[in-house]
Amino acid sequence: MNSAKQEKRQMEESISQKYEEIFRLLEQTNELSRESGISEEDLISPSIIPPNKIAPLALPYGVFSSSKRFFEL
Repeated sequence: MNSAKQEKRQMEESISQKYEEIFRLLEQTNELSRESGISEEDLISPSIIPPNKIAPLALPYGVFSSSKRFFEL
C-alpha cells in the first residue's frame, strides 16, 4: 500500500512539474512576443491550459501568479 501511495505521489509531482514548465514556457513566449511588439490582447492566455487537479509543488520564481488558479487543491 505504501508503494502505491509513493507511486501516486511521484506521478503527481511529475505532472505538477510539467505544468510548471508549461507555464514557464508560456510566460517566456509572451515576454518575447511583447518585446517583438505584439499587443497584450494577442498574447497567449494561460486559460487555454486545462486545470490541474493535483496540489501544486512550490511554484518557482517567475511562474505566472495567475497560474496558481489552475492548481486546485
